[in-house]
Amino acid sequence: MKAVLYLICLCSLIFSCDSSNSTDDTPTPTAPMIVTTQVSSITHNSANSGGNTLMDNGSQITAKGVCWSIEPNIPTIDDDHTTDGSGTPPFMSVITGLESNTSYFVRAYAINDVGISYGEKLLFTTSNEPGTPSCNPTPNSIIFEGAEQNFTTVAGSTDILYGEYSIIGTNTESTLRIEFKESPMTGVYTSVEVGSLIFNGNCVILGTFGDAGGQDYVSFANETVYVTKNGENQYSVTFCDVVLHSQDSDLTFSSDANLTSQ
Repeated sequence: MKAVLYLICLCSLIFSCDSSNSTDDTPTPTAPMIVTTQVSSITHNSANSGGNTLMDNGSQITAKGVCWSIEPNIPTIDDDHTTDGSGTPPFMSVITGLESNTSYFVRAYAINDVGISYGEKLLFTTSNEPGTPSCNPTPNSIIFEGAEQNFTTVAGSTDILYGEYSIIGTNTESTLRIEFKESPMTGVYTSVEVGSLIFNGNCVILGTFGDAGGQDYVSFANETVYVTKNGENQYSVTFCDVVLHSQDSDLTFSSDANLTSQ
């Protein structure tokens, strides 16, 4: 009987020691991981973003979305934000209520019981408010000294020497060039004087009109230019009753024009 009790005690002791030496392989939960989706479908008052490559890191994601703020502030969920469900599937967020021609930071967020994590911040700029021209020029033409001239070639190009992006119409006699700080978006732009810095929402109008030896003309400041984006690097640019003045003399003329790049 004593031998049996001894064996029982010995087994209990061994089991107790084994139990105390055992380890729990379950990882400690941590805050989730998330990547911000590239911003798309930017308009004058809205844009799309979202999050992907989500990992809950051992604790279920209870809320997710994107948050945004005006540059240079770094957004958090204390700022404007969306709430786009829970769990790990990728999601798309629709950002609304934005100001036109304004730069914003946006980043995705995800929350679990451990804490909150953010994706990388992305910068985007809303477009100008859309507008409707008061005239309807023939596509790829300009009214020069009361007569219509048609451009045989219209193209858009990146050109650091002038603006960051230019829409250029040409024919055998004339060139019309409209310069922007960056690739334009649908909206209304305002001209600035040649030689001035071009900011978002501004442009410069200039060209050579007449015969091959024609004079160089530029716009005054505060003229209105309407832009419609038709596709990737494809634009329709229109202005009405814009006064262009010669850089070589006191000649001026009022013109309607349209450039539609292909």
